[in-house]
Amino acid sequence: MVDRFGQDASLDFPGRVNSDDELKRDVEDEAAWLASLAPPKTDAYGGLPGSREKYKLTRTGFFHVEARDGRQLLVDPEGNACFHLGLCAFGPGDDYTFIEGRQSLFEWLPARDGEFATAFHPDKWWNPRAFSFYVANLIRKHGQPYDEEAWAARMIPRVRRWGFNASGAFSRVTQAHKQAGFPYVLTLPLGKWTLGRELPGVRGLFDPFDPATAARIDELFAQEVKPKADDPLLIGWFLENEQAFEDIPKVVPTLRGEQPAKRKLVEMLKAKYATIDPFNAAWGLQLADFAAASDGLPVKTKAAHDDVQAFTAEFLEAYHGLVARAFRKCDPHHMLIGNRWQPGTANNEQLCRIAGKYTDVISLNYYTYAVDPGFLKRLHTWAGNKPFMLSEFYWSSMSDTGLPGGREVQSQRERGIGYRTCVEQAAAAGFVVGIEWFTLIDQARAGRYFEKANGENDNSGIVSVTGRPYRVFLAEAMKTNCDIYSVLFGERKPFMPEARKFRLATPTTRTLRAPRAPGAMAIDGRRDDWPGTPPELIGADRLVLGADAGGVDAAFRLCWDDASLCFMVHVTDPTPMKNDLRGNTIWSADAIELFIGGEKIDQAGPLILSDRQVLLSAGSPGGKPAWHYANSPQQYPCQLAVVADPDGKGYTVEAAVPWTALDFTPADGATLLFDVAIDDSADGTHRLRQLMWNGIARNSSDRSQWGRVVLGN
Repeated sequence: MVDRFGQDASLDFPGRVNSDDELKRDVEDEAAWLASLAPPKTDAYGGLPGSREKYKLTRTGFFHVEARDGRQLLVDPEGNACFHLGLCAFGPGDDYTFIEGRQSLFEWLPARDGEFATAFHPDKWWNPRAFSFYVANLIRKHGQPYDEEAWAARMIPRVRRWGFNASGAFSRVTQAHKQAGFPYVLTLPLGKWTLGRELPGVRGLFDPFDPATAARIDELFAQEVKPKADDPLLIGWFLENEQAFEDIPKVVPTLRGEQPAKRKLVEMLKAKYATIDPFNAAWGLQLADFAAASDGLPVKTKAAHDDVQAFTAEFLEAYHGLVARAFRKCDPHHMLIGNRWQPGTANNEQLCRIAGKYTDVISLNYYTYAVDPGFLKRLHTWAGNKPFMLSEFYWSSMSDTGLPGGREVQSQRERGIGYRTCVEQAAAAGFVVGIEWFTLIDQARAGRYFEKANGENDNSGIVSVTGRPYRVFLAEAMKTNCDIYSVLFGERKPFMPEARKFRLATPTTRTLRAPRAPGAMAIDGRRDDWPGTPPELIGADRLVLGADAGGVDAAFRLCWDDASLCFMVHVTDPTPMKNDLRGNTIWSADAIELFIGGEKIDQAGPLILSDRQVLLSAGSPGGKPAWHYANSPQQYPCQLAVVADPDGKGYTVEAAVPWTALDFTPADGATLLFDVAIDDSADGTHRLRQLMWNGIARNSSDRSQWGRVVLGN
């Protein structure tokens, strides 16, 4: 799989290294290229010189945020506006790959105690198990062992000439940062408390009701936060990364009574209902007493859902309040810059409102092709108008790197176009104060080390495994980095490309009419008993995820009777019916997703209790049809048939979804929210692309752009 330089062994592409001599020549060649670049002058922290006086900003000696002329700005220690252009993982990290038991994947691996000893992971446990070809190439290039300080001293001037002004999350802070005056961000040491004490079933969250939590966090902050309190180069502290706050109301009711959060929930219920009978009536249960509530509590009724949401608010207040109070005791100067939410997590008014009370900036890991200003503005408003940072995003180009994954595009230039579009559209919003590209260095071809055999291996970097910068990408990115303040202050319009994938489609609300079924429907993949209504088409122009449509398109029909909503789709697919998955991972391979909502159809935002995402597999794992009801309190039956085309170039899926599963009573003229996604895979495990009838790639967490279906007679 991997050649001696860490590159894909099977692919020839521009910029491929084939000899040690090429690596050595790169040093002189890049020096000449860097000398030819002319980035604009900045102040010592990467900010805009003279903006303090022009916009009457405040010089505090630390990074902070201010509002001026309807814009929210990050202000650097000198008092100048400073749009944060950061690079995550500033230093070797995701480029290490797991080698133990996988030696046959690699054309070459060195001895651990020889010339390339410093290319093995520095951690004692990982050292024999993880190796960096990127570091090995540095050793070849410079003829000396890897040294972190020497590396940083070389890298910081390079990225500054490309227009970046800080290191981002997951970066090591070196003495070279301080000597060069290169700003950085940090993450609070909450993970050291959470590790081993994570709230069961909720990724990355500790239990704020655990009586031991506050004391331990005070101790950790005194050790790791307080010593940095006076450093002007520190922009701010992230709380954590991509925690699953959305799982709190799903998980806590299921926990055992010894969990402090579960005890708190039961206490709240007992205080509200006083006795067990009204509680049982509201929750649809038959418990003998509140002691029995210490076991799993199924959330099946509207009242139960509302009670759990009220508890979640208490949880969020306790979590954010505890962290903010402990932080301010140790560091009065720096900002809390959020939890780096995923969009599905962030699309929650309650979470945004409470987090906005306690943090200075809201951070969002925003993986998308096109920036959605309406979505960002909604979150901004919910968060009490706190400024935002787009704290993680990237695109991959497999065709010229051999590295798959991520939001895939077709070339390094397209990566640059995506960067320009995202950063400039964000800067023009008026409340986004910075971005962080993930990552500085490409991930390892055989996968990043800490995920062992299943690690991400994306073209995420602006520098390849051989240390070569992607100059075509950077040529585009520098157009933005070097002129970002003209966009930030409205002196020119943000970049908008010709490529459709990076342009937000004009929101439309497609509506189709579903006729009543002419009789009993046989769910067999045949169309002979269907009404003659023409199908709805989902063509290549409806691509919302993936580098291209890959020859996939679809045509679907709907009809209904008193028992079910009936659906049939024909999918054209060069690699049909590849899906070996079950349950809530069905969407990761060839599949159909139905999005259906029968209540509050004009309400935008996150899914509500009665909305359903119905996953229909195009495969037959174990020889049986597979479906799954997401966002549902329970699983329901579904009649499902999948039939292959005789020529092997497509398939038909037919399903009857019972109205009981949709929590909806059908009637002639009734209107539902509705959408259809086509998921495509080549291997039955990993999704390559997605096409959507009306909505967007975020459909599974946001109902704002679902279409409509009207039931006809």
